[in-house]
Formats: sequence, structure tokens, C-alpha cells
Amino acid sequence: MFGHILTSFRVPFAIALVVFLLAVSEAGPVHAATLNVDQAADPACSDVTGTPYCTISAAVADATASATINVFPGTYAESVDLGTMAAPDDITLVTVDASGTPTPSTVTVSPTTGEAFLADGPFPGNITIDGFNVTSPDSDGIRLITSGEVVIQNVTANSALHGFWLEDSTDVSLSGLTSNGNGHDGFTIVDSGTVSVSDCAGSNNGEVGFDIVASGTVTVSGSAGNGNGIDGIRLETPGVITVTGSTANNNGNEGFFVPAGGNLAVTNATANDNGDEGFEIDDVDEDATFDGVTANGNVNDGIDIEPVEVDVNNVTVVNSRFESDVDDGIDLAGLDAAGAHAINSNIICANGNEGLVQVVGSDGALGAEGNWWGAASGPTHPGNPPGTGDPVVDSANGGGGTVDFDPWIDTIGGSAGAATIGQPVVVTFQFTGGSGAVSLAEGPGDPNGSPPFSATTDNGAVTTSGFIDSGKLEVTLTPDTVGEATVTVTGPCGLDETTGGNSVILDVAAAPAEATPTPTAEATPTATPAELPTTGGEPGSGGGAWTLAIVLLAAGALALAGAGGLVAVRRRR
Repeated sequence: MFGHILTSFRVPFAIALVVFLLAVSEAGPVHAATLNVDQAADPACSDVTGTPYCTISAAVADATASATINVFPGTYAESVDLGTMAAPDDITLVTVDASGTPTPSTVTVSPTTGEAFLADGPFPGNITIDGFNVTSPDSDGIRLITSGEVVIQNVTANSALHGFWLEDSTDVSLSGLTSNGNGHDGFTIVDSGTVSVSDCAGSNNGEVGFDIVASGTVTVSGSAGNGNGIDGIRLETPGVITVTGSTANNNGNEGFFVPAGGNLAVTNATANDNGDEGFEIDDVDEDATFDGVTANGNVNDGIDIEPVEVDVNNVTVVNSRFESDVDDGIDLAGLDAAGAHAINSNIICANGNEGLVQVVGSDGALGAEGNWWGAASGPTHPGNPPGTGDPVVDSANGGGGTVDFDPWIDTIGGSAGAATIGQPVVVTFQFTGGSGAVSLAEGPGDPNGSPPFSATTDNGAVTTSGFIDSGKLEVTLTPDTVGEATVTVTGPCGLDETTGGNSVILDVAAAPAEATPTPTAEATPTATPAELPTTGGEPGSGGGAWTLAIVLLAAGALALAGAGGLVAVRRRR
């Protein structure tokens, strides 16, 4: 009977096992979190077995949560829809070399139509894309609409529409990207949270290099938006905007355009030769700070601050350079009357209309001391009749508010150490005014751009960074002839002409003759330690036997103590 029961059990168990195996077979292979795509492995590649996959799309379709897809070298003619992911969640796509090591630019994704990478819906997870070259003949290079985070790095895009279109992401981090020559924008980022852009290029695009609208902070560093049809870099957020080490030159309209922002800080940036303003600020709710910027040769203003809703709390422009802008160097409006507004330590010269204008409607007081206005006599203004430099406009001559521009830069002084033929010597120049009360402190202008100063000499060679550092412009002279050497510095807008002191004359001495070596005296024998005296004799110099005996006794006592403490000495009977 027991055997009958066992036999009855075996039959349904076997049937169940067969059904399970068939179900597993129909479900397809179970894939690890890391998938490989290598079309060059054909015929070994298979989009069915995935060992490896032939297409990126097939790997995405099989990917589960937190998958990483390694794409081996080649050109993939497909549009990859991340929304087809088997279990939509976090996903990372990275290019690798033939050995499987992550390596940028080994893979090109170039569909015949559509985006190279697409996520729509919105995609629910985080997306990382690393190392690809992407192109599209009729769409965006990469278009991602996601409620998660987006990280894109080391990617090049060139497409008919936008290089990158990113929307609704909580956080966007872009680094090492190139998006040049696209039909519309290089980068369009809309309705996102925090946005960080570093070491990216968005140049020579049909419309805007970087068009960023965010609800959180926006940071742009080490990036270039040059030669675009409309604006170079356009930033809009109610949060903080920080720009550093970036350029926006030769664009059709503005170089940098901020339609609205909470707080703006721009450092070490250049906006030259744009079709409208270099820096256009329409509305900043809090402060606007510019430190170490250059805005030269723009069709309108170097900086144009025009608040349309609320007054700017504090405007600060320091260590910067505004030269040859067709309209004004700096054009201000709507300043908060209670604000601390400062325009100091700048070069403002050779602009088409005014160097600095505070327009009607702005009743703020502006401290504008310590600037070079293009003439040692100071700016042109009713309060400075001798002034012939760039005009300053305030309520005294048709503008608004008051501008305090005295003292200004009017003196150059130079000094140097002793000069010797063939030896480098530092020559230092300082640019001051008001008997030293003010000075050009740094730059002026973007330290990564063209320097405002150059140097020459009539004896030997000179080198200089061309920038002022900590109040000093340093020139290194290496003279090659005994006699005099003249070192001359040249600055913009007559800064070297009427102020005097832009040349320093040094007396160059001959190199000292090599000293004749002193003959070496005969070596004398090294003194030996004093000999120990004989028994009953007097000790020699230095302590002799008594010193030695004391040392030996002390050493013995230490040894006995180390061996376990004091040792009793028995008296001899």
C-alpha cells in the first residue's frame, strides 16, 4: 500500500516539475544587475540570451532595478527608450573599451530617426548616462523627462533640435559635456530642482547655449556658451545662481542672461562681443555680485541690471573690466535705496556712451571709488570739471541717485630689487589714487581671459601674468647686458600714458667673479681620547679614571635595578 501511495505522489510531482520548467523557459533568462552590449561580438551576441546583447534597446528591455549596462565600442543605429525597462527604476548606461574598462567616446548612438536616448512618461527612477557620442537627424540627442535624478557626464551631442532636453528632474548634474552645433539649444533644462553644470560646452548652436529654468540652486562652473544664435548662458530660478570660470562670447543677443533669480554671484567670467549686453540681469530679488569679470566690445552694455519687479538689495562690481562696449560700461536701474552698492577697483573706459550710468528711477547711493575711468583726470561729471574719462551719470546730469567716484586711479608707481646680468629680478608696479587711499586690487577682469597689462624691456627678456595680484603687478626681468634696463608696462585706455611711473630703470651689474678656492691646509690628526692614568697616578684631562669609574658604577646600578631591584651585599666576616 505504501508503494502505491509513493507511486501516486511521483506522478503529480513530475507533472508539476515539467510545468515549472516550461514556465521558466517561457519567462526568458534571468539577468544579473550588470548587462553587457557588444555588437562587435557578432555572431556571439544575442538579444535573446544577452551573452552579450547586440543592441542597447534589448538590454534596457531586460534590465531590472538598479541595472548597469556596459556598452562596448561601436556605432549603434538605434533610438533607445529607457521607458521600456523591464522594471523601471534606477539605471546606468556607461561606455567601455574592448577590455570592459569604462572609457568615454568609445560608443556612438545614431538613430535614423528619433532621439538617441529617450525617457518619457515621466521615468520614475534615477538615470545616469556616461561616455556616449549621440546624434539625431530629426530630434534631440538626449531627451529625458523623469521624476528622479539625472547624471550625465562625458557625453557629446550634435542633433537637429536640442543636444540635451531635460525636464522635471529633482536634481540634474552635468559634467564634461559638449553640445555644439545643434539646431536649437545646446542644453535645455526646464522645471527641474537643483542644477549643477561643470566643464561643459554649449557653443555655436542655433538658439541658446544653456537655457536653464529651475526651482532650486543653479551652479555653472568652467563652462562655455559661445557663438550661439541667441544667448550664451540663460539662467532662471528663485534660488541662488552661482557662475564661475565661464565664458559667453560672440552670441547673437546676451552673453549671460538672468530673467529672474534670488541671489546672483558671478566670478571669473567673460562676456565679450555679444550682440546685445554682456550681462543682462532683468530681476534679482536679493544681491547681485560681480567679481573678476570682463565685458568688452558688446553692442550694448557690459552689465545691464534692470529689475522689473523688486529692487536689487545690493549691487557689487569689483576687480572687473568694461572696455569698448558700444553703449555703457555699467547700466544700473532700480537699486534699493537702503542697499550697499559698490563699484570699486575696476577698469571702465572707452565705452561708447557712459562708463557708469545710474538711470532715472534709481535713488540709491553708489560708492564708485578706486576705478580707472580712462584718464588720470577722472570721469566726466559736473562734480569733476577737469575730468575727461568715461562719463558718470547720476541725478546731477540727467540720471538718478548719487555716485561717489572720488578718489579714482591716477598714479602708477614701480620698484625693483638689485639687478644682475643673467639673473631674474622682480619689478613691481602698483596703481593707486587719492595718495594711496585706493588701488586696483586684483585683475582687473577675468583671470582666465586676456590680461589687461603687458610688459617690455630694452635689455633682456620680461615675463608677466598681465594681472594684478594682491595689489601688485609683477614683471620678471632677466637682463643680458651690463648697464641700464628699462621695464615698461602698458595698460588699457591710456593707463600708461598720463599717470607716470609706468617705467622702472634698473642698473644691471655684472655677475660676481667666481671666488678662487682657498688652498686646503694639511690634515691634522684627530685628537684621541685622554689615556687612562696608571695606578696611583693623577687623572688626565677631561676627568680620567674617576669619571670613568663613576660612569661604570652608575651603569652597574641601573643594570641591577633593571634585574629586579636592589641587591643586598653581604659583609665579609
